[in-house]
Amino acid sequence: MSKIIFSVDSGCDIPQSLIDSNNIYVVNFPITMGGKEYRDRVDINPQMIYDYADNHKDLPKTSAVNAQEHIDHFNAIREKEGDCEIIHTAISDGVSLTYKEALKAVEEVKDVFLIDSCTLSSGIALLVLHAIDLANEGKSAKEIYDICQQKAKKDLVQTSFVIETLTYLYKGGRCSALKLLGANLLKIRPTVKLIKGKIEPVDKMKGKPTEVVKRYVQKLKEEYGDRIDTTRAFVTNSLSDPGYEDEPLKMVKEMFGFKEVIHQIAGSTITTHCGKNTLGVLFMLKE
Repeated sequence: MSKIIFSVDSGCDIPQSLIDSNNIYVVNFPITMGGKEYRDRVDINPQMIYDYADNHKDLPKTSAVNAQEHIDHFNAIREKEGDCEIIHTAISDGVSLTYKEALKAVEEVKDVFLIDSCTLSSGIALLVLHAIDLANEGKSAKEIYDICQQKAKKDLVQTSFVIETLTYLYKGGRCSALKLLGANLLKIRPTVKLIKGKIEPVDKMKGKPTEVVKRYVQKLKEEYGDRIDTTRAFVTNSLSDPGYEDEPLKMVKEMFGFKEVIHQIAGSTITTHCGKNTLGVLFMLKE
């Protein structure tokens, strides 16, 4: 059986320690800010994005990783790893053109299995870590691809976030000025969820951000209950006010029974679209 190598794009929010320990390769999103192109995880970070947004009317913009960049990425893996099969898990086709660009690349590079994660951020991390678990059980690359793609298409990677402000969505053209004004005046904190690979609003809560995120965690427990796969969960947030994630992180550890709870700060790709004090609890669901 050929060696299996795992790969993601930087729309995946996963700790560097897990990237290193699992030999995961990352192809980085280009981000344009102030007329200059940067690369996520290379020469831009979330604080730089906040600083720019606070002083400009526009936001930094992400672009799709193009086909040639994917080809170069896959070929570089082969040069380093030798004969291997590559399982690449891409950010949802419903939120980025990157998957379609990767699809073009796999037509040119042999033995690459491309998964449309139908999710983003640490939802991708959950899927790739599940793929690694399957590899450790002795599954082939094709079997891993089939299992993970099916789980993604069935929305078995629960990915949702509470957003404190619609300002970033407004500046990015994803919400109207009227919605922004109404949300700010009423102190509404929307919850968004990945459904069939697209970001959909599913709830609105009013109140202080710290209270809203606690209600959000409680609602997740009530909604999913016994359907939750307790192998692992992520609590992922953008750069936030000090202590903002402490209580929801504690609640997740105490209420859900996960074997592993991983705290992660969202990277530059995700931060560009969500803004400060965005927080999500992400986990997989049983069939």
